[in-house]
Amino acid sequence: MNALQTTGLVLAVVFGLAVLNPAMLEAKDCPRQKLCPVMGGEIDKNVYTDYEGERVYFCCSACIDKFKADPTTYIQKLDDQGVVLENVAEEKSACRCSGPCQCSGHGKRGCGGHDQ
Repeated sequence: MNALQTTGLVLAVVFGLAVLNPAMLEAKDCPRQKLCPVMGGEIDKNVYTDYEGERVYFCCSACIDKFKADPTTYIQKLDDQGVVLENVAEEKSACRCSGPCQCSGHGKRGCGGHDQ
Protein backbone atom coordinates (compact mmCIF):
# COMPACT_ATOMS: atom_id res chain seq x y z
CA MET A 1 0.00 0.00 0.00
CA ASN A 2 1.48 3.36 -0.97
CA ALA A 3 1.40 6.59 1.04
CA LEU A 4 -1.58 7.98 -0.88
CA GLN A 5 -3.65 4.87 -0.20
CA THR A 6 -2.67 4.93 3.48
CA THR A 7 -3.64 8.59 3.79
CA GLY A 8 -6.95 7.90 2.06
CA LEU A 9 -7.66 4.98 4.39
CA VAL A 10 -6.88 7.04 7.49
CA LEU A 11 -9.12 9.89 6.30
CA ALA A 12 -11.92 7.44 5.52
CA VAL A 13 -11.73 5.95 9.02
CA VAL A 14 -11.70 9.38 10.70
CA PHE A 15 -14.58 10.61 8.53
CA GLY A 16 -16.53 7.41 9.18
CA LEU A 17 -16.11 7.75 12.94
CA ALA A 18 -17.17 11.41 12.79
CA VAL A 19 -20.32 10.49 10.87
CA LEU A 20 -21.15 7.72 13.33
CA ASN A 21 -20.40 9.89 16.35
CA PRO A 22 -20.30 13.64 15.51
CA ALA A 23 -20.02 14.49 19.19
CA MET A 24 -16.48 13.13 19.26
CA LEU A 25 -15.34 16.02 17.06
CA GLU A 26 -16.54 18.60 19.58
CA ALA A 27 -16.10 16.87 22.94
CA LYS A 28 -15.83 19.49 25.66
CA ASP A 29 -14.42 19.17 29.15
CA CYS A 30 -16.90 19.68 31.92
CA PRO A 31 -14.82 20.59 34.96
CA ARG A 32 -16.13 19.24 38.24
CA GLN A 33 -16.01 21.23 41.45
CA LYS A 34 -12.67 20.85 43.23
CA LEU A 35 -12.48 24.05 45.27
CA CYS A 36 -14.74 25.56 47.90
CA PRO A 37 -16.61 28.58 46.47
CA VAL A 38 -16.37 30.40 49.81
CA MET A 39 -12.79 29.93 51.04
CA GLY A 40 -11.15 28.51 47.91
CA GLY A 41 -9.74 25.44 49.68
CA GLU A 42 -9.96 21.87 48.46
CA ILE A 43 -13.48 20.47 48.90
CA ASP A 44 -14.48 17.71 51.31
CA LYS A 45 -17.07 15.47 49.57
CA ASN A 46 -18.71 14.93 53.00
CA VAL A 47 -19.42 18.66 53.41
CA TYR A 48 -22.10 19.93 51.04
CA THR A 49 -25.49 21.50 50.61
CA ASP A 50 -28.01 21.13 47.82
CA TYR A 51 -29.11 24.33 46.13
CA GLU A 52 -31.88 24.38 43.52
CA GLY A 53 -31.28 20.76 42.54
CA GLU A 54 -27.50 20.94 42.42
CA ARG A 55 -24.92 19.84 44.98
CA VAL A 56 -22.32 22.38 46.15
CA TYR A 57 -19.30 21.10 48.11
CA PHE A 58 -17.27 23.02 50.67
CA CYS A 59 -13.97 22.77 52.51
CA CYS A 60 -15.62 22.97 55.96
CA SER A 61 -19.08 23.23 57.51
CA ALA A 62 -18.62 26.93 58.39
CA CYS A 63 -18.66 27.71 54.65
CA ILE A 64 -22.17 26.27 54.27
CA ASP A 65 -23.64 29.06 56.41
CA LYS A 66 -21.73 31.71 54.46
CA PHE A 67 -22.99 30.18 51.20
CA LYS A 68 -26.61 30.09 52.43
CA ALA A 69 -26.40 33.78 53.39
CA ASP A 70 -25.64 34.73 49.76
CA PRO A 71 -25.94 31.72 47.43
CA THR A 72 -26.29 33.78 44.24
CA THR A 73 -22.80 35.27 44.66
CA TYR A 74 -21.16 31.87 45.15
CA ILE A 75 -23.12 30.16 42.36
CA GLN A 76 -22.05 33.00 40.05
CA LYS A 77 -18.44 32.49 41.15
CA LEU A 78 -18.67 28.78 40.25
CA ASP A 79 -20.34 29.62 36.93
CA ASP A 80 -17.59 32.14 36.11
CA GLN A 81 -15.02 29.39 36.73
CA GLY A 82 -16.95 27.05 34.43
CA VAL A 83 -17.49 24.56 37.25
CA VAL A 84 -20.08 21.87 36.67
CA LEU A 85 -22.20 21.03 39.69
CA GLU A 86 -23.79 17.65 40.27
CA ASN A 87 -27.47 17.49 39.44
CA VAL A 88 -28.95 15.99 42.61
CA ALA A 89 -32.35 15.16 41.12
CA GLU A 90 -30.95 12.81 38.49
CA GLU A 91 -27.60 12.01 40.16
CA LYS A 92 -26.04 13.17 36.90
CA SER A 93 -23.87 16.16 36.19
CA ALA A 94 -24.96 19.49 34.82
CA CYS A 95 -23.07 20.59 31.76
CA ARG A 96 -22.41 23.90 30.08
CA CYS A 97 -20.81 22.43 26.96
CA SER A 98 -21.68 24.04 23.66
CA GLY A 99 -22.64 21.83 20.76
CA PRO A 100 -22.85 18.06 21.06
CA CYS A 101 -22.29 17.05 24.64
CA GLN A 102 -20.27 14.15 26.01
CA CYS A 103 -21.62 14.49 29.55
CA SER A 104 -24.15 12.19 31.14
CA GLY A 105 -26.84 14.74 31.94
CA HIS A 106 -27.91 18.35 31.96
CA GLY A 107 -29.01 20.60 34.78
CA LYS A 108 -31.35 23.54 34.57
CA ARG A 109 -28.38 25.86 33.96
CA GLY A 110 -27.44 23.38 31.24
CA CYS A 111 -25.48 23.35 28.07
CA GLY A 112 -25.26 26.35 25.74
CA GLY A 113 -28.95 26.63 25.00
CA HIS A 114 -30.27 23.09 25.15
CA ASP A 115 -32.09 21.60 28.14
CA GLN A 116 -32.48 24.95 29.88
